Parts: sequence; structure tokens; C-alpha cells
Amino acid sequence: MDIIEVKDMDIILGNKKIIDRVDLNIQQGKITSIIGPNGSGKTTILRAICRNIRPGRGTITLDGRDVFSYTSNAFAKKVAFLAQSHECPNDLTVRELVGYGRYAHKSWWKGNTEEDDSAVEWAVEMTGMTDFAEKNMGTLSGGERQRAWIAMALAQKPELLVLDEPTTYLDICYQLELLELIRDLNKNEGITVIMVLHDINQAARFSDEIKIIDKGKVFASGSPCEVVNTANLREVFRVETDIKYDGGSPVFYPKRVAAM
Repeated sequence: MDIIEVKDMDIILGNKKIIDRVDLNIQQGKITSIIGPNGSGKTTILRAICRNIRPGRGTITLDGRDVFSYTSNAFAKKVAFLAQSHECPNDLTVRELVGYGRYAHKSWWKGNTEEDDSAVEWAVEMTGMTDFAEKNMGTLSGGERQRAWIAMALAQKPELLVLDEPTTYLDICYQLELLELIRDLNKNEGITVIMVLHDINQAARFSDEIKIIDKGKVFASGSPCEVVNTANLREVFRVETDIKYDGGSPVFYPKRVAAM
């Protein structure tokens, strides 16, 4: 079953067509990674799915309903979006940051409810941030800060978690730690995940499905084994590669720039 379906979508920013007649579906309960060269339109697709950009043509549906027909609060109860760049005051505590994830569930005349407090504690615990809950964001490492932001997104209690390059600027150990957390949230909590990743091998290891975006179009879509192959990497990323398999996941080894 598809939780997101994009049909015939065009997006024009300025005078440039960024997305060109894209059809794309996201399966419920799966981890889908979007990969592609810089400037191919990956982040633009995420922003459109999350209603930050309105397509010039085509439709985007969430659970069979046009995403733009939802109220802001109703949409936020279903979808949590974590952009690549995010900032907050350094003196904000982790618990306070995570609490902002409850805004869609609040009424303006009410304070925190027992349900809000429970959701915040759950999100903090799920991301391994219990021992950091009272620490200021400015004192945390990059990996800890990213976990805190993901905890804020989880406090929304979303069905769909959308992440734009969540591992950017993190050391490799924090990258793997974060991707393992995302996989655990998917497998154990049933949260559907869409994420843009730059590291193709990480996408292959941690995803159920991969979509390659190139020049504003869907170039390939399928399981990691179907998509990560020498022909696709040559055509889209302009590299000659060897492909091996580790635990059933393809791993590519770049050899040289492909002659075009």
C-alpha cells in the first residue's frame, strides 16, 4: 500500500524547471532513500511532498488525499519533516526542543497534557537522549544534536518521517548510529521513512527501496539490488564501478570517472 503517491508533477522555480513530469510512490512501512547527483531535484521533491512547495502541475496524495487539502495541524500529525539545516537557541534544553514537536496536538488555551508529556518522554527515550534531556543544545556533539532533532520530529507521533540528508556533517560513527536508529524506528515502531542520502552504499544498506533522481526525473526505482548497478552508476553519477554484495546489499567501489 502506498502512503505517498506523486503523479505527473512539474515544479518550476524562477524560470527553471526543477522537476519534470515525475511519477513516484512511497510504500507504507518501508524505508525509501532518494539518491542522485547534486542539483538533480531530490530536496525539491521532499519539499513538495511536505507542502513547502506547490507543484505547477500534477498531484501529491497522502493516504489517498491531496496533501494540500489537509489543515496544517492535521498534516503535522501525519508527517514530520526534518530539513538538512536547522537551528535553535544554544540554551534550549533537549527536552524543551522535543516539546516543540507537540505543537500540532495542542489547543491554544491548554498547556501540556499528560499525553504531551508521555510523547516527549517516549521520543527522548527512543532516540537514546534520556541522559541528555536537561542538557543545553549548545553543549551537544553533532550526532547528539541530530538525535535531539529527530526526537522532536518523533514527538509529533507521525506516520511518515521525511529526512533531508540526515547524516550530513556527521562523523562516520554518528552516521551509522543515526541510520541504525532510523532503521529501528521503522522496524519496531512502524514509521515509514523517506530520506535523501548522498552515500549510495549507506542507502543500499539501510533502505527497502531506492529512487534515483536525475535531471528532475525518476531515472530508476526499485530495491537496492535492482537499482545500484554498474550501468546506472555510470549513466547518472559518471563513474565506472565494481559491485560486490555484503549480506545481500550491493556495495559499489568506484574505479574511475566514466568516459561520456
